[in-house]
Amino acid sequence: MAKKIVVTGAGGRTGGLIIKKLLEEPNKYRAVGTVRSKTASSKAMAALGLSDADVVAFDLAAAAAAADGDISSNTAAAELASALQGAEALIICTSGVPQIKYSSLIGVIAGKLVGRKNMPSFTWKKGERPEEIDWLGQKLQIDAAKAAGVKQVILISSMGGTDPSHFLNTMGDQGNILQWKRKAEQYLISSGLSYTIIHPGG
Repeated sequence: MAKKIVVTGAGGRTGGLIIKKLLEEPNKYRAVGTVRSKTASSKAMAALGLSDADVVAFDLAAAAAAADGDISSNTAAAELASALQGAEALIICTSGVPQIKYSSLIGVIAGKLVGRKNMPSFTWKKGERPEEIDWLGQKLQIDAAKAAGVKQVILISSMGGTDPSHFLNTMGDQGNILQWKRKAEQYLISSGLSYTIIHPGG
């Protein structure tokens, strides 16, 4: 019987690649992907070959905002809890995504005109700062996996989590994204679950 593997953040680049690889071995794996909106992601998931029945709507920002990520009283996370039933593994691909401040591009363009390199500025959407997505949101997913009896959790994190001065921590009004990712890693390590943490970079 094919092992059920749940991939959160399936609508993103990394999540989509993982779904695609799982679908290449249908005798070994049954891929289930979570996306923020089935309506918005239906075409992309269909293009990957994922059936509509295996696409689950899971709004991580809403889930993390409710009860500070407490899975026991969080109705926004009910779909995830249901999706994890009978799953062999959970692959967490969710991450906060900084949004460029378009007004900062004026300085970038002006800098180019005078031979100066100016960097654009970034911000975060409301409710989607790294503390909410990369810490509370990932904690919620880890708790949900544990409650569902999932055997293995694979966390796609990032290199640089032990370096507070890393430049990525300054993006988006001091979002400290790598430090929040590291906190989620440590929570997973201490959870008692079998886990793998991947630090992609480059």
